[in-house]
Amino acid sequence: MIKQLLLIAFISNSLFSCTQRASDPSAPPEEKHPSELTYIDIYNLALAAENGGGLDFHGDAFGNEATGDISIYASGNCSKDNCGKSLIMENKNTEKSIGVVIKAKFKLPGNKINEMVRLYQLSAGQTTSIGCSHICHQDNSYMIQREIISAGYVEIEIPNKASIDSTMQEPS
Repeated sequence: MIKQLLLIAFISNSLFSCTQRASDPSAPPEEKHPSELTYIDIYNLALAAENGGGLDFHGDAFGNEATGDISIYASGNCSKDNCGKSLIMENKNTEKSIGVVIKAKFKLPGNKINEMVRLYQLSAGQTTSIGCSHICHQDNSYMIQREIISAGYVEIEIPNKASIDSTMQEPS
């Protein structure tokens, strides 16, 4: 009898320790309820892109003088499940660099996180990915609305060869 109870306790403990609960903050995003997704989970699901997805930002840094030179358009499917479209932002000005602040707004059931503001810098004529049109999670799709908060012409400093060479050291 005692052996049976110990065996049941051992099996129960083994099963319990091998499963991750959705309320575990370290659980992968696909196992979490939408209300439990963290800022970084949401970012990785829909806003991350080849360029790193811009920088986290709050405010109006550039005014709106360059808004007319910015275009956002869909370019193919965003994921292997065909959930959402990949979004591309383009600087249509071929002479000036532009700093752009984009607000991404969305609603996930029970989640207090409902927007992210990202900063991008585009060289003249450059295009860059700004993530997906939807957050796709557990067979559900949640639309993301994008809004240009600020867009202005900026000087993007690219180090010249002389300044790079002066900071490099010879191997010893």
